[in-house]
Order: sequence, then C-alpha cells, then structure tokens
Amino acid sequence: MPYKDPEIARIKGIEYNRRWVANHPEYRERRKLLPSYHPYSRATAEAHAAQQAVYRAIRNGALVRSASCSECGIECKPEAAHEDYSKPLDIRWLCRLCHRREDSAKPKGGTTTAPRPVRIIKTQAEKNANRAAWARADRAKKNTTLAQRCVTCGHNWLSLVHRESCLSGSGASL
Repeated sequence: MPYKDPEIARIKGIEYNRRWVANHPEYRERRKLLPSYHPYSRATAEAHAAQQAVYRAIRNGALVRSASCSECGIECKPEAAHEDYSKPLDIRWLCRLCHRREDSAKPKGGTTTAPRPVRIIKTQAEKNANRAAWARADRAKKNTTLAQRCVTCGHNWLSLVHRESCLSGSGASL
C-alpha cells in the first residue's frame, strides 16, 4: 500500500477510478447494457422501498406479523410477499418455501433476478429424528458383541489398540 493512512488510500483509489471511467466512454456505454445487481439500483429501488416500508410498519406497530403461512398454514415466522411493489403494505404472509415458489412462478423483477431452486426446509421434528437415527447408529457401532471382543484385554478384535497391546506382545499373527 503506497499510502500509510488507509483513508487517504481509499480517497486516492476513488479518484483514480473516476478518472479512468471518465477517460473510457466505451466502458460507460457497455455498463448501461449490463443488468445492475446493486441493491439500490433502479431495478430494485421500488422493491427495496416496499420492503423497508413493511419493516418500518412492523417496527412501529402499524402492521402485525402473522404467526403462520397464509398459503400452507404452517406455524413459522412468515415473510411479507408483495404482489405489487407499488402497493408496499398490500402483502401476504408466506413461509419461506411458499414465498420462493411464488417468486419463481411469478417473477416481479424486484430483488431476485432469476428463479432459484427451492430448498426443502426440514421441520424441527425431522431434524430431531435424523439426529436420533445418527445417534443410534453411533451407539450400535460402539456396542460390539462379546464374541468380537478379546478375552485377555477386552478390546475389539479388529481395533488397533488390541493389535498393539495383545497381539504384538504375544507374537501371535493376525
């Protein structure tokens, strides 16, 4: 870094970028043709304004978040789904899965630029069942039958500890 002060380096970098863009008009023309992904660009400004209006309304108490999805009825913390961004407080409360499905089916050109694949969200009960199944498998792996254990040391016949302790000292071969 040529400048010791990071603030001066930042300012010099901004100045350099502005001069470069000013000296390259073809860059500006090409840039106009590219889709803008900046969160506050013209394409997403209306969507962002609508989302902020909902956030402020919830914070001020003018709007109350539902306790369940209006589409599937699942109890969750639903998201505000806009049909039209020009009507910021005209919303439906949808769970994340239903909201993604709706946005994929009817893209509005707001904050999402292309439909994304819908991720299956597991309920807490499904997550707990998976955890319990993994725990049972781990316990089954640890609990070997007595026939698999060494009479001398008590270790599993196939374990490295058994090979090092019992078999190496006695000169027995596997």
